[in-house]
Formats: sequence, C-alpha cells, structure tokens
Amino acid sequence: MEDKRLDRIETKLDELTKVVTDLARIEERMVTLFKRMDKYDAQHTTMDERLSDVEEVTVRRGAVYALIDKGFWLIIGAGLTWIIKTSGG
Repeated sequence: MEDKRLDRIETKLDELTKVVTDLARIEERMVTLFKRMDKYDAQHTTMDERLSDVEEVTVRRGAVYALIDKGFWLIIGAGLTWIIKTSGG
C-alpha cells in the first residue's frame, strides 16, 4: 500500500517536473518574442522618423519646383512680350 502511494507521488512529481519545464520553455519563448517585438518597434520608430524627413523634403522641393515653374513661364512670357514689342507688332 505504501509503495503504491509512493509510486503515485513519484508519478505526480514527474508530471509536475514536466509541466514546470514546459512553463520555463514557454517563458523563454515569450522573452524572445518580447525582445523581437521591441526590436520591431524600434525599427518602426526609425522608419517613421525617416518617412517624416522624406515628407518634409518632398514638400520643400515641391514648393521650390513650383516657384521655378512660375519663374520659367514668367521669363518666357516676358521674353515673348519683349520680342513682340521690339519687332514692332
């Protein structure tokens, strides 16, 4: 009777050991996943900052190109006006 009881206790301890080992493995995986998530978050933040910089440069370039375009057509218009005026038209 004592042996059966000890065998059951041993079996339960073995099962408990397996469960604790499995929990430790799960915890290690979770730590790895959290580290990976932190890395992705840092990369996302970096990419977001870079995207903001690109947007800012694009807006500035758009304004400069619009000014150059208006200046170009202003010069063309002034040149044509000068040509027409000097040709006696």
